[in-house]
Amino acid sequence: MRVVVTRPLNRAEVTATELRGMGHEPLLLPLSAARHLTNAAARALTKSYPAIALTSAEALRALAGLDLSNHLQTPLFAVGRKTAAAAQNSGFQNIRIADGDGASLAELIVQHAPSGVVYLTGRPRSPTFETALHAAEIPHSVVECYEMVPLQPSPADIRTLLATPSGAILFHSRETARLFFALPAIADNLTVLRSSIIACLSARVADVIPDLLQDRVKIAERPDEASLLALL
Repeated sequence: MRVVVTRPLNRAEVTATELRGMGHEPLLLPLSAARHLTNAAARALTKSYPAIALTSAEALRALAGLDLSNHLQTPLFAVGRKTAAAAQNSGFQNIRIADGDGASLAELIVQHAPSGVVYLTGRPRSPTFETALHAAEIPHSVVECYEMVPLQPSPADIRTLLATPSGAILFHSRETARLFFALPAIADNLTVLRSSIIACLSARVADVIPDLLQDRVKIAERPDEASLLALL
C-alpha cells in the first residue's frame, strides 16, 4: 500500500527504504528541515560536562566537522538505539541507551548521572525530558544545536496525496503532525483521509490528530520506528 512519510528528507529516505522492503510504496512529504546552529554547538564544545544527553541524532549531525576529541570519553545518554548508533559512529565510547522517550532517558540519568548533564537538542522539542530532570532536581544545561524549519509541500505533492487515498500516514513527531494538519488543503479535505491508518509514534503525537480522524489512529507499542512500521 502507499504510505505517506512526513519526516525530514534525510530521515524519510531511510524510512522509505524500509517501507519498500516491506512491499509498500512510500510517498515522501517532508514538512520540515534541520538548520544546524553550528556556532552554538561549537561554543558548547569549549566546556566540559559530567554527562551528555541526546534525544535526537540530529544534534550529532549539527556537530559534524567540529572537534569532539575532548568529549568522546564523557558518558553519553541516548534516547534510543538509533541515536546511540549515531553517537557511536561519531566516536563516543561511553554510551547508555534509554527506552526511546524522554521520560526513560531522564530516569536513566537520575540513576547514573545525578551530578548533572548537558542536553544537546533542537527546537521546537517536547518538554518531557527537561520537565523530568527538573522534577528530579538534576542540574542541567540546554544547548540548542539545530532548528527544525517548516517546509511548504508543493501543490503537486498535495494533489498526489489527495487524489488517491493512502493506506497509511506516518507521524514520527508531534510537531510534524501539527504541521501536516495545519496545511489548508489538508484541513479542508480531512474526509479523504478517513480510509488511511494514522500511525503515530506516541500518544503525545496522537493528541494533535483531528477529532474526525481519531478512530483511524494507531499508536506504536514502543517509541521507535520498528514499532511504528509494525502498525502497517
